Amino acid sequence: GWAGDWWGNGGDWAGSAANSGYTVGNSPQVGSIICWTDGGYGHVAYVTDVNDQGQIQVLESNYKDNPEINNYRTFRLLYSIFKIIFC
Repeated sequence: GWAGDWWGNGGDWAGSAANSGYTVGNSPQVGSIICWTDGGYGHVAYVTDVNDQGQIQVLESNYKDNPEINNYRTFRLLYSIFKIIFC
């Protein structure tokens, strides 16, 4: 699958994806897109790993002023502030 060319800010992506026919949920899977919907502009990243302890690893850009798509980080999810787009 492919993310839309213009789905708005990161916080808008889940709604835009659903409107485009993509499945949106709350269980991260490798290859899905995570969208933070915390009330601000939001953020998106590509899920590269999910482990048994409830942590995910993502590939992203524009985190901590890094404009390159080369930042990986791993963290535990707070399920109330994100949605997952299955591509």
